[in-house]
Amino acid sequence: MKVREFISAQVVSAVPTVTVEDVARMISEIDSGATPVIEDDLVTGLITDRDIVIRVIAGRPCGGRRTTIRR
Repeated sequence: MKVREFISAQVVSAVPTVTVEDVARMISEIDSGATPVIEDDLVTGLITDRDIVIRVIAGRPCGGRRTTIRR
């Protein structure tokens, strides 16, 4: 197998105000486990599928609001 068989040319990034649901859908659609978070043209973080699972399972109540990836 060659490296190019494992690497995706499609790069997806998120902004801090995107919802967890939307970023989960984005990384799922490209079959990735993570995406960089971009703010003011700088990479400010990385959100992974594990981050999403832990945040949801941790049961951080959002009071009916949509949960964003911004801390």
